[in-house]
Amino acid sequence: MVSGYSFSKSELVIYPISMLFFTFEFRQTFGVWGALFFLALFIAIGYFKEKGFQLISVFYALYALLMNSFLGYIVAAPLEYLFSLMSFIPIEVLYLLVAMMPSIINYLIIKTLEQVYPDYPLKSFREINDFSLVVLVIILFTVMGLLYRVLTIGNQTEIVSWQSNLLILILFLVVVFSLLLLNIHFQRQKRKEIQILKDEQLLQLQEYTKHVEALYEEIHHFKHDYINILTSLDDGIKNQDIKRVQEIYESVIKPTKQTFQTNHFMIARLSNILIPEIKSLISAKLLIARQNKIDIHVEVVEPIDKVDTDLLNLIRVLSNLLDNAIEATSEINDSWIRIAMFKEEKTVTIIIENSIFELIDIKKINEMGYSSKGTGRGIGLHTVQKILKNDTSLFLETSSDQQVFSQVLKIAGNDL
Repeated sequence: MVSGYSFSKSELVIYPISMLFFTFEFRQTFGVWGALFFLALFIAIGYFKEKGFQLISVFYALYALLMNSFLGYIVAAPLEYLFSLMSFIPIEVLYLLVAMMPSIINYLIIKTLEQVYPDYPLKSFREINDFSLVVLVIILFTVMGLLYRVLTIGNQTEIVSWQSNLLILILFLVVVFSLLLLNIHFQRQKRKEIQILKDEQLLQLQEYTKHVEALYEEIHHFKHDYINILTSLDDGIKNQDIKRVQEIYESVIKPTKQTFQTNHFMIARLSNILIPEIKSLISAKLLIARQNKIDIHVEVVEPIDKVDTDLLNLIRVLSNLLDNAIEATSEINDSWIRIAMFKEEKTVTIIIENSIFELIDIKKINEMGYSSKGTGRGIGLHTVQKILKNDTSLFLETSSDQQVFSQVLKIAGNDL
């Protein structure tokens, strides 16, 4: 629930069996320090699920271990008292309940938090900066050391004093408040980022509006000239002056077709995008592409007024994909970028294609720092993959050949 990891049927058999085997074999030797085995196992599971070491998998391991220990400790005494009143129930049942209750309580806590406080999903901790995550992991490691020190002394002396209980309570509150404070900090940073994006969006919409106004002015002048063209054609036709008609067609009418297919007019095709955040972003990126003399082609054949996903995530992904397309084509002769956006039932699809000068290794492009243009670049697509991993409504398909690099982003509806 906390990490969002999915497990195969074989994993759901292998992991519990290995845990039970370890617990049974070393129950007399390790005591509470057997938790170190589970910590290592949880980190190893995170390593395989993340396809490499990630600090977030250490957090998930510590969270699972500490919450199991705290909640198990809290419910143990009440359950033990309850079972003392029902001596006919085997003691093994008590152990089984104490082992199961932390998971059940944790499930209920998280479900309650999701209902009462939607902005507090533990999965969003993936998005916090590395420094905050390092501080949190250090706090949890410290709490774990102190907690198992107290529990070990209690097991050795078979006496748990009120001071020990108080210290365990304080450590539990430290964990809870650390998670809450980090979430508050994360939500503030997110709101700040959203505000920055809104400010950028306003500027982008202003640029888009200026561009559309310039197009309107240009079309207005063309309308005036077009009347004169029709008058000249009318005279040529009445006088049966085919040569004059042909001259007007070749010199005036024929170039008009090319004029309305230029980059200048392509951006106006974004009018069917009725989501201001997306329209402003794409228009701003296309204006940059036009300034870099990159040929652009846009197709949005039907109105698109809604996407069922987190707009902030979508804007981050689109911004990175468009930046990469512009960067890849900025130093190529006869470069181009094609963008298409359309709906299929509940799914919105955005296709971004650009010209390339060499075949791109699809397997490597999502690695941190990889770029076909040299070292120190390529961070964008790695960031995109991190977002896609956490947002199940976004799907990205990438392909490449000798001339075309294609990214197909699909935004799935809630009912898919």
